[in-house]
Amino acid sequence: MRQRFCLITLTAFLSFSAATFGASNDGDHVFFYNQFGSPAFETINDWVVIGSPGYENYFSLNSDVDCVEDAVDVAGLNTRLDWTVPYTQTVPAGTWCGYEFTIPSGVKENIIRWYTAGRYNIGTGAEVRLIDEYDNIIWSYDDTGTWLDTYSDFFSPTEKVRLIVYQNTAGYLWAGQYFYAQLMQMTTQDIPEYFGYYFVNSARGDFFENVNYDISGFTNLNHVMLNSMSVAEVAALAGRYAAKGCKMMVDTRWQFFDGNGDLLPLATRQAQWALLWSKIQPVIDSVGGLYLIDEPVINGASTADLYTAISEIKNDYSGPLLAVYSYVTVEQLGWGVIPTNIDWVGVNKFSCDFADIESLVATLEEFLPAWQKIFLVPQATTYQPCSYIASQELECYDWQVHNWSWEYWKLANENPKIVGLMCHVLEDMIGCDMTLSQEAQSAIGTKVK
Repeated sequence: MRQRFCLITLTAFLSFSAATFGASNDGDHVFFYNQFGSPAFETINDWVVIGSPGYENYFSLNSDVDCVEDAVDVAGLNTRLDWTVPYTQTVPAGTWCGYEFTIPSGVKENIIRWYTAGRYNIGTGAEVRLIDEYDNIIWSYDDTGTWLDTYSDFFSPTEKVRLIVYQNTAGYLWAGQYFYAQLMQMTTQDIPEYFGYYFVNSARGDFFENVNYDISGFTNLNHVMLNSMSVAEVAALAGRYAAKGCKMMVDTRWQFFDGNGDLLPLATRQAQWALLWSKIQPVIDSVGGLYLIDEPVINGASTADLYTAISEIKNDYSGPLLAVYSYVTVEQLGWGVIPTNIDWVGVNKFSCDFADIESLVATLEEFLPAWQKIFLVPQATTYQPCSYIASQELECYDWQVHNWSWEYWKLANENPKIVGLMCHVLEDMIGCDMTLSQEAQSAIGTKVK
């Protein structure tokens, strides 16, 4: 996990901070930051002051965006974020103000955890809140006259957080009441590199720029099948992808395996692979990976045959290979079914308790070699009658797929071994009433791309 720390404190507190937070056991990079110190280390960014209209009549924010040091308080500390009540008066319900921190443009990270320490002494009807970019309350605190010292739980990835004082009910506040935050830490996680869909181009059609649900603007890696396409047609498809900033994940199942999952005879697979390679080699910059075979065990492919196919592909192709495994397969047969020479391991389980996916990823983290990365396969359809693979056991609702989409996103941001998400399956999503799911997945894809 990559972590960044934003520490707002005096130099005297830096040694305390290092001892308290240290180099995280699960972190590759740790950054300390004293906003008023020199040199300034890499951070999320400086704050900006925000608030409801007219908040200035009720609260003063004494730390500003120009990073001017505050007056030293009675404890000899400065460099803090302040809220004070300038006049004794009734503050209307809904009044709020505070400080906003944002991931800078072009930095592909999200904030996933927060720590702060300070003193709260505001009083009637008010509370301090940490909220995300969607105005969700991450935590709140209203125990007046006390020292606040708290970590948040890991929360849904967000590009910005706001630390604010919020007036829940109209309250009579006294001049001089205050809240200040003396010390802060923000934990960030690199955003996964890839987001796309399975079966974007197949025998059933080309769905890349579909008028009913155009994914071209928010995906960067999509599964395609090129078996029936000519060299010129593949070049044209690659050009469309490149124009949208996307790459193709090219399926290789039928180049190496028959309908029963058995490895094709050597001469046959060499000829089939040579034909596919002749199509993709000229547009290799538009190829982001190869999709070896979907659910190898269920489709009959042995682990030994997978090793063989991967080795033969890598004689020509140096990019990553992906195979997606069913949760049930790995749960029953163990991790030995996954060849160690494959680069990306996908896992799926649909219409399920999301805790199963979290458990599976945790086990993958433990058993997969360091060089193997994980692809998540979020559900993209309800599998209800509008789908050609409708199954009573898999049926669910749009709102559930929507919620699962964000759960997958949160999990992907918390786990550095997860490099991408490939939603299953686009061709079944089109034509269904999937408004909520499409909104969630397009928002997630936009963050990645």
